[in-house]
Formats: sequence, structure tokens, C-alpha cells
Amino acid sequence: MQNGDIIQLGQRCVEHYLADDEFAALKSWQIYMGGLSVLEGDYHVARTLPQQHLVVFTVKGRGIWHADYPEFDYINTGDALFIPAGSPFNFKACLHQGWQTVWFILPAGGFWQSFPLQIKLIRSSTAIYDDVGLQCVKILQGMLQERFADDVLSQQMHQTYAQQIYILLKRQLQQLEEVVDLNVKRVQALFRQVALQPEQKWTVERMCQQCNYSRAHLFRLCQQTFACSPLQKITQIRMQKAGLLLKTTQLSIQQIADLVGYDNPFNFSTRFKQWMKVSPSQYRELVEG
Repeated sequence: MQNGDIIQLGQRCVEHYLADDEFAALKSWQIYMGGLSVLEGDYHVARTLPQQHLVVFTVKGRGIWHADYPEFDYINTGDALFIPAGSPFNFKACLHQGWQTVWFILPAGGFWQSFPLQIKLIRSSTAIYDDVGLQCVKILQGMLQERFADDVLSQQMHQTYAQQIYILLKRQLQQLEEVVDLNVKRVQALFRQVALQPEQKWTVERMCQQCNYSRAHLFRLCQQTFACSPLQKITQIRMQKAGLLLKTTQLSIQQIADLVGYDNPFNFSTRFKQWMKVSPSQYRELVEG
């Protein structure tokens, strides 16, 4: 374990582990470990530099995911979380609802080379993950029932169960890119609308409602798609539109400020200078000269 790692399991937490050193079938499909967790009350796990990939499906309740921005986000029933090796993570169980999960630890590389390079939190509303967690629960429960049997048929059952897990996880990874592409298209469409109506009162809350995303999810998508925050993207769009109007029209600074969503021309001029490094009037002189 690294400095800063946390493994805190309260008395009300119950976890069942299936590791590849006990189930050879898991090893043959390059699955280090799987688990079923019923997490109530005091549960907190954090890793600073995990060496393997982690996949978590929320079966019931919700977890609290501590990300860089904002301070936290929720992992709700049906959500899927993909954490690549080397990515720090930090989560807790919701005190009021508890958190039931099924999870898998996978080696970096090998069968899992297609694992995403960045953490992906995929919402159940995105469609493809709703019942995968429940399918995995049934499979791991079947393996646990065969745990202490050592006959040939039981070993064959283990192989069948492990193969089913492998197929389910590989299918999710194949479809993950399609989901990410869909999210990117939705956030791009959102900001195309902002560009068409920069004078509107665009707030993060309004954009979240329009896309049905949480603040944290919208922030992550903006960072992935535009390498900036939602508010920074709005400002960029407004400043680009203002620059175009200064270049191609004789509208006053007040009129341009109104057209790009600023009630106060002084606030507009201040923001324009921060963004363009010159005032609106200086910019107009430069492009006209």
C-alpha cells in the first residue's frame, strides 16, 4: 500500500471476495479478483497509485465518489465506474442509502489493453449498463456456491462462470467508446446552442438540466472535450463572438456586450481584455488597421 491509501470497513459492511489464487478459472481469463459488497455506515476506500484496473457496478443504493471537481459526486444504482491502473480513487458509501456493488480487479495489459486511459463514470441513463451488475452478481454467487467443491464438474462450472464474466466485461469495454462518443456529441451540441444564443443567461445549473448531467459529470466532459471548464467554454464562445462583431460591424461596445450576454459594458470590457489581452476598442483598432 502507498502513503495515503485508506481501507476502512465498518462493522455493518459485508464483502465476499473471489481471488484468482483460489479460483484458477479467474486466472485463466486474467481476472485478479471479483467481489460482492454490501456497504453500510462506515466505509471508506482510497488508493493513491493502484497497480490494476478496477470496475465497479452499483447494484443498489449509492456511493460517494471524491473527484478533483467538485468535491464529490454520486455513483447511483445502475452506474458503472471504470478506473484504470495508476489512477487515484477515493469513495465512500452513502450513509442514508448504503451501497451494494459488484466489482472486479483486472491486470493492466493482456486481455484488458482496451481499458480506458482515464476514469469513466457511466450513468445508467446512458443505457447499456443497467442490468450488467445484476448479471455479474448472479455469476459470482454461482461461483461462491461451488467454492469448496473440487470435482471436475465444479471446475468446469468455474470456467463457465469466469468466461461469462470475461465476456460481459469485454462487451462493456467495447461499448464504452460508443457511450463516450455519445456524451461528447451531447456536450458539443450543448455548446453549439450556446454559440447560437450567447446573450442568454447560461449557468452551469441550466446546462446540467438541459443535458441531464450532474455538475461533476458536465465538468469532466468539458475537460475531456474542450480542455476547460463549462464556464470557461462559455466565456470563450462569447469572446470569440464579440471579437467577430468588433471586426465586422460598427456596433457600439454596449450593443456588443448585450449581444454576448453582458448587461454591464464595463464587466464585458474587463473580461474581453482578460481574454484577448487588449480592450474592445483597441482590438477594433488593431483589426481595422
